[in-house]
Amino acid sequence: MIGAVVLVAGYFALNFLEKRLEESTAQFAVEGREFGKGADQRKCMDEGIRRSKSMGLLDFSGASTVSRFIDACLETSKATPNFCDGVPSFWSMKDNEWGAAQCRKAGIDPEKTGCIHAMKRQHEFCSKPF
Repeated sequence: MIGAVVLVAGYFALNFLEKRLEESTAQFAVEGREFGKGADQRKCMDEGIRRSKSMGLLDFSGASTVSRFIDACLETSKATPNFCDGVPSFWSMKDNEWGAAQCRKAGIDPEKTGCIHAMKRQHEFCSKPF
């Protein structure tokens, strides 16, 4: 009986937290869509990476805001030639290696910043399976 109560309480707590996270990051999606209207895909990533520099690797709230910004920006931005060249496929197990290499290439430590979270957005965008 206690296990069922804990399970139900956990379910409602997770739904509550998910809704709060959605609400708190909604503004970043608006910013991303607006930024993307005047940018190409590369500029969306550059801005997302710039924003990720101020957050730590384990800053999951920051990762959510950067992710929402980049995803929305990529939706409205102009295509950048060769934007997805070299991005691992959806099924590849090398997406973390690729992301860390891209961060280092940009002069950012992937272990001390949220840069890897930004790179995961490009990976997902470029490797949609369908």
